[in-house]
Amino acid sequence: MVTIVIQALMSYAASFVPSYWMFLVCKFIVALASGGVGIIAFVLVIEVVGGKWRTIIPVIYQLPFGLGNPVMTVLAYWLREWRKLQIALSTLSALFILYWFWISESPRWLLATGNTEEAYDVLEKAARINGRPFNKSKVKTMLDNVKGRPDGVPGFIDFLKLKNMRMRTMILSILWY
Repeated sequence: MVTIVIQALMSYAASFVPSYWMFLVCKFIVALASGGVGIIAFVLVIEVVGGKWRTIIPVIYQLPFGLGNPVMTVLAYWLREWRKLQIALSTLSALFILYWFWISESPRWLLATGNTEEAYDVLEKAARINGRPFNKSKVKTMLDNVKGRPDGVPGFIDFLKLKNMRMRTMILSILWY
């Protein structure tokens, strides 16, 4: 949510700055925030689906990126002044702030941080919305058996403790570099 707010604020700021260099600084910050939004959103999408949907949903997640160019083209056709176009595009980005009220915390993250009660509530709500049966005692027993970190917050060193995760972390770090 922080990256969405930064993205929206810097987008609006870029609409009103008086110099080209300040505009570039604002757009650079927007680009950094957009990268954060993209990565975080993808992780959230992957964490809340399972089974066959783990291959389908990430593909569907990419569709708005392809739809963004036609939307911008249509807006640019109707809004010929760049500042008006920038404000319109900023407003579209700012609408993502509404996600704050719709998206629950990731159950996997809640379990990793030891918040089993909250994870239970999120799973119960998801089952209710999806019209799926929810065996309260079975899920409660399963969640109670999951151990989070004693201090409640996983750290980067945790990625290096297991050989498999250590290798994946190193490979991903090299690829991202």
